[in-house]
Parts: sequence; structure tokens; C-alpha cells
Amino acid sequence: MNADASKENCISDADIVASLRSGDSACIEVLVARYQAPLLRYAFRLLGEPTAAEDVVQESFIRLLTSLEQLRDPTKLRSYLYQIATRLCRDQQRRPSRREQPVGEWESDALATCAPESTDERFYIADLLRRLNPRHAEVIVLRYYEDMDLATIACILNVPVGTVKSRLHSALRRLHDMLTEPEFVRRKAAVW
Repeated sequence: MNADASKENCISDADIVASLRSGDSACIEVLVARYQAPLLRYAFRLLGEPTAAEDVVQESFIRLLTSLEQLRDPTKLRSYLYQIATRLCRDQQRRPSRREQPVGEWESDALATCAPESTDERFYIADLLRRLNPRHAEVIVLRYYEDMDLATIACILNVPVGTVKSRLHSALRRLHDMLTEPEFVRRKAAVW
């Protein structure tokens, strides 16, 4: 581990917020190093479009920096940043010009650290996520890809924990239904 990575891991989110509020722009590098890759994976999984995901992440950092005073609890920086990214993803999803691109090399690079082993599996999982209701995809990605607890997800989505549980249950049921569809079973058997 190099010195920069060690420094990044030693600084808490609360320390980053305090430094940014006091005008220390050097902490922006630590902030970006810590959250850029996870936010990029999150946005890409929800949007399925590399350029849109990159735009969302860039805009998320900008909005965070311009609204830092609104963050009441500095220890909740991660949740606040994901909250911003979620809203921006929803805005992108509402745009009529939004085009889904096939999953490709970009996703393989961006998602390699947490995606299943097989490229074929990545294609199918990305396809399944895009076929879910966006609110359901959000909870699946936050829970199973970002490994967040239900209370954190509720904070990010600004909904009660019970709503997160309900969406998660519905999403898992829908995924199960999609996985047992004859078309999916045929495609899976042909590739795997």
C-alpha cells in the first residue's frame, strides 16, 4: 500500500468534511479517491450507460462541495453522497433521450472488483438490473453490490426502513421471476 492510499484510509469522513468546510481543497483528492469508483459502479448499474454514469459522479461531487453546509452529520458523508448520486440517476432515468448501451469492456473494467467471475454473468446481471423498476434496482445495488445496511439505504433513499424492506422483497421476487422465465433459462443454458 502506498503512502497516499494509507493517508486516504486514515482520514475519516468527518475529518474530510471538516477540512473541506475549512477550505482545505487537498481533501478533495481524498474524497474523490475514496468514493469515485464505488459511485461510478453504482451509477453505471442503475443507468447502464458509461457516459451518463461518469456525468452523474462528476455532478455528485460538485453538488456535494456546493452543499456541504447542508450536511448536518459529517459522519454521514457516504450516505449524503449516495443520496445526491441517486437523485441524479433518477433525473437521468426520466430523460426521454436516455439510451441503454450494451454492457461492454467499460463495465468489465469498472466493475471487475465486485462483479461475478464470468463476463457472461455480468451481461445477464446488468440486463436483469435494467429490467427492474428503477426503485427496485436502487435497493438491490445498494444492498448487494455496495453492501449497505437497510438503515443506510433508507437514509440514502429518504424513505422508512420498512419501505426499503418492501422494495427489496419485491425486487428479489421480480428477479426470481425473471430468472425462471423460459427465455432467460434458454439464454443462460446456451452460454453457461
